[in-house]
Amino acid sequence: MATAAANGAQIWTDTHVKKISHKNSNEGGYYKIHIHEAGPDATLKSKLVIVAAGTMGTNNILMNSQGNDKEALDLSKNIGQHFSANGDVIGFGFTKERRLNGGGPGLDNLNNHNRVGAVVESIIDHRNGDNIYDHIAAVDACIPSAVSAPITGSIRGVKNFTARLKADANAILKIFINNDGKEEIPEDDLAGFDKFFTFLVLNHDQSKGKLTKGPEKGYAKPEFPEYGQQPEDRNFIDKSNELMTKIMEAMGGKFIPGGPNSSVHPLGGVRMSADHNRGGCDLSGRVYKSKDGKTNPGLFVCDASVMPMSTGIHPFLTISALAEKISEQIINSDEFKQILNS
Repeated sequence: MATAAANGAQIWTDTHVKKISHKNSNEGGYYKIHIHEAGPDATLKSKLVIVAAGTMGTNNILMNSQGNDKEALDLSKNIGQHFSANGDVIGFGFTKERRLNGGGPGLDNLNNHNRVGAVVESIIDHRNGDNIYDHIAAVDACIPSAVSAPITGSIRGVKNFTARLKADANAILKIFINNDGKEEIPEDDLAGFDKFFTFLVLNHDQSKGKLTKGPEKGYAKPEFPEYGQQPEDRNFIDKSNELMTKIMEAMGGKFIPGGPNSSVHPLGGVRMSADHNRGGCDLSGRVYKSKDGKTNPGLFVCDASVMPMSTGIHPFLTISALAEKISEQIINSDEFKQILNS
């Protein structure tokens, strides 16, 4: 942001893009970006639009931009399809005695014994063999103080620090664990954050999820009707839980599986593909129209939405590389050159 501003970009904060429409005029066509601010709604105009609102935001903007209105965008029927949870499996563990420091205690309670370091410190990497669906990688996932506080806002009034740590861990477990009420976790078995551990295991899923349109000032809604039930998905979930169980047993603790539909790496929905029948944008990030393989001139997507499948590992560097490539394509595009010459 600072680099963009230093090079002349205007930046609006606290602004939500609701949708994009297209207007034809005597001067040629242009896009209208409909935004919602703290004050009245407004509209920006541009001949080139780059959508980079993250997987859930970008898909929602594009889906809300479709419709029967004469200015609605003509977009690929594949928008929202091929959504991936990146094969993420979340799990938790706790010990009775051994200090794990799985959550940030906050600056007021920080000491040399409870410093937690980065969110992810290490990795167990089992990405071996030719079949990517057999690959698996596990990382630790410390809960930062800034995240744990909003999650457990209801227990902020607890003055006793030990009690607060225990309540924090309990609250997070209730949010993530999906046991349909069949299994109660005894309060006495729950440790506080100092003896609490969060896992994130990354695999490859089948990218068979779907995103549906959310409210204009919201995000797309994921649908995984069979996620975790298909044999391929069940395989990586079972392997993930087995690996996390072994790790916790080695630390003298107990493993608690998380819900099957949790992900911190949502990908896809505007799948990049050279074939318009199989994706939502071309290899340059231009968004396809609904038929004939044509693209919408000057309309690009440049974020995790274009990912064609799961990465099986943290997707940050892959997304960054694609963003660099798409940016290069945009700079060399006819649309960009026309704007420079206008």
